[in-house]
Amino acid sequence: MKVLLIFVDGMGIGPEDPSVNPFLTAGIPFLRGIFGRRGGPPAGAAVVSGEVAAVPLDATLGVPGLPQSATGQTTILTGENAAALAGRHVNAHPTPELVAVLERSSIYRRVLAAGKSVTFINAYRDEAFDMMKDGTYPASVSTMAALRAGVKLRTIKDLLEGQAVYHDVTSGILREHGYDVPEVSPEEAGIRAARIALAHDFSMFEFFLTDITGHRGEMQRARRVLERLDAFLGAALGVAAARHPRDLCVIITSDHGNIEDLSTPSHTCNPVPGMFFGAPPGGGLFRIFGLRSICDIAGAVMRLLGVREGAGV
Repeated sequence: MKVLLIFVDGMGIGPEDPSVNPFLTAGIPFLRGIFGRRGGPPAGAAVVSGEVAAVPLDATLGVPGLPQSATGQTTILTGENAAALAGRHVNAHPTPELVAVLERSSIYRRVLAAGKSVTFINAYRDEAFDMMKDGTYPASVSTMAALRAGVKLRTIKDLLEGQAVYHDVTSGILREHGYDVPEVSPEEAGIRAARIALAHDFSMFEFFLTDITGHRGEMQRARRVLERLDAFLGAALGVAAARHPRDLCVIITSDHGNIEDLSTPSHTCNPVPGMFFGAPPGGGLFRIFGLRSICDIAGAVMRLLGVREGAGV
């Protein structure tokens, strides 16, 4: 089985309050078709239906304070409790200590060590490569994990050839920066991401407009971002579901809450969703993998790929 991990930054399971939770009022037909009014799994229980499984995951990691991106993302990509290792939740970019964890045991490195193929679907602006070299553009956790594992980053050329997706899905931000690139519909971006994933054993795509928008606290903007994400996910899952036999599991998860509660501009301690499409049916995923926190995502990926625990570490 192949695995596509779609990482959505800052997406928790929010309150049943439409005045603060945009999931309850956004036009998200794909997610609502699975989970009903909420558009996501309930906070207290798993949802299992056929090949769709979803569970709320703890993102606080037993460490006081609000969950943050650097430690949360490192945890997702390694299975190690990065916040506990650091003694705190670390925001934004990985510290040298977290970089060492990524270099030692990231999903990228372990899957490659097992002789399987890996790719990161996101495209990078041309100037980002030089800026990362001179330190003016600090690499995110996902970028650092890819670089330290030797995974080639995709370029604007790849994007123009239909072999990458920009982080905002539509490439609108690139156009705002003066790039002569066509706008991509969320549906076409989702189809593209799934097709790239089908050519590799493990693939990852990162979407972080949810976190940026959550910090801004603007309901209308938050709804638009979720609607874009929903269209992207629906199209990607449509490609995956059409495969016979089913050979692509799509996992959607997050590092911490934010956009689901616009009453605060900060992150939240809400659980985050762990959603699996094309997973073992009948709840087998939960019985086998014991999914309880974001620490468990990496292990689930390894098992789905048939990579033994500890490979490459």
